[in-house]
Amino acid sequence: MAVLLGACGAPAAPEPTVAPEAEPAPTETAEPQFPTTVVHSGGETTLESAPDRVFTFGQDQTDAFIALGVVPIATEEAFGKPWRDDALAALGVATPPEFYPRSPDEVADVAALSPDINVTSLIFSPYDYNATGWIGFYDGLTDIAPTVRPSDAAIIFSAEADSAARVDSSVAWREAVTQAGQIMGISDEAAAHLASIDDSLAAQAAAHPEFEGKTIGLMTGEAGWGYGFKADTEAGVLMEQLGFDYVDVSTMANQGDSYNSNFVTLSLEDLSLVDVDVLVVPGEYNPNYEWHRALDLSPTASDGVIIYLGGTVTLFNSMAYPSALSVPWGVDDFVAALAAEIS
Repeated sequence: MAVLLGACGAPAAPEPTVAPEAEPAPTETAEPQFPTTVVHSGGETTLESAPDRVFTFGQDQTDAFIALGVVPIATEEAFGKPWRDDALAALGVATPPEFYPRSPDEVADVAALSPDINVTSLIFSPYDYNATGWIGFYDGLTDIAPTVRPSDAAIIFSAEADSAARVDSSVAWREAVTQAGQIMGISDEAAAHLASIDDSLAAQAAAHPEFEGKTIGLMTGEAGWGYGFKADTEAGVLMEQLGFDYVDVSTMANQGDSYNSNFVTLSLEDLSLVDVDVLVVPGEYNPNYEWHRALDLSPTASDGVIIYLGGTVTLFNSMAYPSALSVPWGVDDFVAALAAEIS
């Protein structure tokens, strides 16, 4: 009976089986970051390893390194850039020494800092600008450390144009981030930073469909003149990313001469003819400014909207002269100011 009962009982649970161990997935071997050769307008600079002490001279370059967490040993004068102050505070470091050399003799100030590399650009709105002197300054930097620098031709062009306002590219600030990533061996981080900025701009464009199809222009001015930013500038590219159509500057000027690589000069007569959907101007409206009064007579004033950003010019500058730090700092407030005026 016991045998029969046992035979009628529930079958024994099968022994668990163990799956054979999977072969580990093959992993890609990261490409070595060094040695690397940085190609720039002044030539080529080869680095055997990531530098420890970086001297930067130029807003695009300085802000690019700080955005990637690398604090230079010294920089150009910042001329009041709160985005840089905020970024340095977030990193918990003091503002690096700043200076504005004006002759080759002052290369000694840089040499005393013992940089491993100098990363420079053309100076912006230089004082007492002398092409020969500045070529000497850049040549002197090359003597003390590997140097990323503008070409002599670019320096001379800047002197002849009476301004060094970013003559090389409409995406110079983006190129500076990529370059900083290559120099430090953190190209992935540099690409991620740029992608994050692009994502934020795309998100703003999606959140404000009222921007789509509207023409926009950015303008600054003084006395009896206005200076309209060209479409192929960094400012123009950013406005396009926000969903606007950046204005063809030929529609903003009657007899406007080219001021430099960034602007078209507009006379009072030209200003009264400006015809765009949205015109963005730094600072407060002031009826005592001739160029503001001229804009009051323009088709933009009657059929579009002129947005004076108010207060200081800082918010305007954060987007008109963008950098790896200024765009994330200013884009939300800039878009909010525009959206409040655009239907």
